[in-house]
Amino acid sequence: MLPSDPMDQHLDTTTPGSEDERDGLDGPPSNAKPTLAKRFVVRQDDRALFVRVSDLDYVQASGNYVQFHVKQHVFKLRATMNAIEARLDSTQFVRIHKSTIVNVDRISEMHTWFGGDYVAVLADGRQLRVSRTYAPRLLAPIQ
Repeated sequence: MLPSDPMDQHLDTTTPGSEDERDGLDGPPSNAKPTLAKRFVVRQDDRALFVRVSDLDYVQASGNYVQFHVKQHVFKLRATMNAIEARLDSTQFVRIHKSTIVNVDRISEMHTWFGGDYVAVLADGRQLRVSRTYAPRLLAPIQ
């Protein structure tokens, strides 16, 4: 069943045949830890597209929306960065700026920049700013 309200197009983490196949948000109470998403459902024109989390390069804030960057494609979803971050695996996706979450497997190198900031260079050459506030999370040794 496709969401009828744009606010209902958030996250699809349900399994087929479950009671709530709509968006996966009506499950556990809000104080429970959210289930990690395997895919997101985004609307584009008159279609609902399924974006696999494993395909994400990075997520970027854009007003009341987030943009999923997958290769050279951009998909918009009405959600907050905090809501998206909570649904992503923190060992695979790291917040590098208040408006950016990146898939660490897509980063090929880092360069220092002004004022303690960095620039993360993705394998395809795209560059993302890493703020000094979030840099330690990305540069910390893997435990």
